[in-house]
Amino acid sequence: MARRREVLFPRHGVPCGTMRNCDINARQEERSLEEDFMKHFISLFIAFLITLSWTLPASVRCDDIPPAHKESGNARAGLQSGWMCLTTKKTVVYYQSEADLETLNEKLKVRRRSGFLGLFGGKESGSVTERLRKKIDYIFESAQSLLDMYNCKSKIKIMAYPKKDGVNSAYADIVSKYKFSSTRTDHAAFYFHKLETVYVSLETLTEGILAHELAHAVIDHYFLIRPPPKVAEMLAQYVDKHLKRETESRR
Repeated sequence: MARRREVLFPRHGVPCGTMRNCDINARQEERSLEEDFMKHFISLFIAFLITLSWTLPASVRCDDIPPAHKESGNARAGLQSGWMCLTTKKTVVYYQSEADLETLNEKLKVRRRSGFLGLFGGKESGSVTERLRKKIDYIFESAQSLLDMYNCKSKIKIMAYPKKDGVNSAYADIVSKYKFSSTRTDHAAFYFHKLETVYVSLETLTEGILAHELAHAVIDHYFLIRPPPKVAEMLAQYVDKHLKRETESRR
């Protein structure tokens, strides 16, 4: 009776039984090497993008801001187009009345304490402006922490419209001015990177919505080459849902 020949695996000298099995093993090893190479290449490419982002930080482009949004002396004094502004460590918030500022504070249910995403109950203390500064910077810093992205050097502008129609009108103006196509006409909020501005409606605003739009700002500033829209949206939704879950669990 003929003895079965053992064929050695060509690269490692491991018996593989038959030539057919040896070919299968060789193909599997080649596929594994290809997958390892692609993983290594992708890791290097991401590291390259991150390095470029760190060496070329973003800066504020005030010339891109429409006249009603510019941080001129008139705008800070609330004399230009009816807008007033509140400056925080991370943002500049534009609003149209003191009542809108109160509404904005009421809509954001987060309150800061020591620890990661810490929320607590109890009566708020301090003036409305003091509370809002803490809340908005807290939401911004939470988005950075959840994404582990800290490269945003710009102060992001937040346009707080009393009604949703104001947000939709601002979106239509941007589409017209910057000549890009869009089929959407109804927006609760959006972020436009060229102007480094978040647009929100006080009618529909929540801390989750603001966190979502600020996350877009954090993501777009982190990479020199901005990620695909669907990838950015998935990351922003992660921030939104995480903060919303934390808020609801502590109310």
